[in-house]
Amino acid sequence: MGPSSLYPDPSLTPGATNPDITQATIAATICNPQWSTKTIRPPASYTNTLKKQQLGATRYVDKTPSHYEEDHLISLELGGNPSDRKNLWPEMWGTLAQPLTARGPFPPERTVSSALSSSGLAPKGTARRQRKRG
Repeated sequence: MGPSSLYPDPSLTPGATNPDITQATIAATICNPQWSTKTIRPPASYTNTLKKQQLGATRYVDKTPSHYEEDHLISLELGGNPSDRKNLWPEMWGTLAQPLTARGPFPPERTVSSALSSSGLAPKGTARRQRKRG
């Protein structure tokens, strides 16, 4: 779905799982409708700094931070690691031809993590909760 430059480099962002989400804790965390990613989401100061560092890589043609969202490859709702660099990458809001500087007019299915959530890999109800949160 689009040029490879819109997706993370698998050698840099292979994904990383949250070590706190285990078979012993899954019922109280990602499978619990009362559980929220707000408790584990990293602060914007961390993700903004990381995004600027990552955009320094030569693979990024557009290096304008506001054109990107620092996104989790494995979403937090699926048990992705909230702060591991292997799970975070700068996802472009638009395309190189049409960069966007805010949450652009594209459907939630555009994001890689949303695609994983809606693929049936997420616990029941998780994708819906993620889309409501935006």
